[in-house]
Amino acid sequence: MKLATEFSAARAASGEDYTLTLATDTKQLIAVSANFPPTARQLAGTWKLDVRDADLAPFTLGRALPPFTADGEGKFEVDPATIEIHATGKLAAAAENLTAIRPTLTALGALKFNAGL
Repeated sequence: MKLATEFSAARAASGEDYTLTLATDTKQLIAVSANFPPTARQLAGTWKLDVRDADLAPFTLGRALPPFTADGEGKFEVDPATIEIHATGKLAAAAENLTAIRPTLTALGALKFNAGL
């Protein structure tokens, strides 16, 4: 199995376009795309996330991951002058057995959240 990262940046009359993806052979895990028009002083784009522990397990060099899921998508805007970020969308995530990360996290048990940003 492969884990591939792709980044592109292009400049045209319509502005600057950026894309970033992280994917396995069979699934796109993270996708971010943005545009920075010459007339607006704001970078705007979309984000999408669909990652599970099984997607990353082949790449952890034998280190155990806690079972987790993270799934969501939305839009964002960044003001480069102030570095303020505004994001909207939906994000759902869950994790359990966090002792795989650190034994002292056992007290947390299973975690779940759903957020509308």
